[in-house]
Amino acid sequence: MSIQAYQSASVNTMTKGEILLKLYQGLIKTVDMLEEAIVRRDIPGKIDATNRSTAILGELAMALEANKEEGGETGDWQDRLIALYLFLMEEISVANIRNEDRRLKPVKEILEGLLEAWGDAVSKNPSRTSVKRSFPVDHGKAPESRLSVRG
Repeated sequence: MSIQAYQSASVNTMTKGEILLKLYQGLIKTVDMLEEAIVRRDIPGKIDATNRSTAILGELAMALEANKEEGGETGDWQDRLIALYLFLMEEISVANIRNEDRRLKPVKEILEGLLEAWGDAVSKNPSRTSVKRSFPVDHGKAPESRLSVRG
């Protein structure tokens, strides 16, 4: 079995909660990559890490917005979480533009707290329903064009 086939099968059998946790883990990793690129003055690395980070945060915000529009669970918490995602996107962008790696420490702390909270929620409410995809996972495309928490 090829690596791409394994990754595709893995993503296709994950629960929504597992996908959410993977997105947060990837987001924290890209913020770490941005911090390292800022320190090294690696402009292409900064651009890549910033684009990946903001793409993941954008997808998370859009998924919450779509859930609200579809008549899903509603509550003030969704609007507050969307606002937090937008704030984090702004902090990541400013850190990139100004070469201020110190701005990323609170961003990572917030993301690690969210990962822990969602991890607790997923472990207490494990849904074994896998997410069915109507599209193939293309690992050759840029991450921002294939990341999604929508089922």
